[in-house]
This record gives sequence, C-alpha cells and structure tokens, in this order.
Amino acid sequence: MATRRQTFRLYPNKEQENKLFEARRNHAYLYNACVAHRRYEWKANKKSISYFDDSELFTCFQKRMGRVCLHAFTITASHCKAC
Repeated sequence: MATRRQTFRLYPNKEQENKLFEARRNHAYLYNACVAHRRYEWKANKKSISYFDDSELFTCFQKRMGRVCLHAFTITASHCKAC
C-alpha cells in the first residue's frame, strides 16, 4: 500500500510564529539534554539509558522551562532512542 504525503503551508501571525519558535527551541533543548544524558551515563558508568530513565529529565525540564506538553516529550525522547 502506498503512503500519501500531504504538505500544509502555514501563514502564522507574529504571536503564533513566536509560539512555534519557542516550541521548536524547547524540542531542540530537550533532545540535546537526552543525548547528553545518554552520552554522560555511557562514558561515566557504561550504562545504557532507556526511555524511562529519560523521563526523569522531563520532570527537571518541566520545572526549569515551565509548561511543556507530555506528547512533545514522548516524540522527542523516542527520536533520541536512535542515538
């Protein structure tokens, strides 16, 4: 079965653009934190980090950055598993 792709063009106003930029920045920060956590644990303890270990980072990230969507964390951390 062939997969179809649809592309949507966004024309956000300034406020929406700022929110999209902030969300993207938070995703990048969270992804980099997950990768750094995995690298540190491997170099220091030769321990492989699971998704559940990364969830501890989410609580710290949420306290530091404010409200963050759990769905966003799930997607970002699942992409980090490939690292």
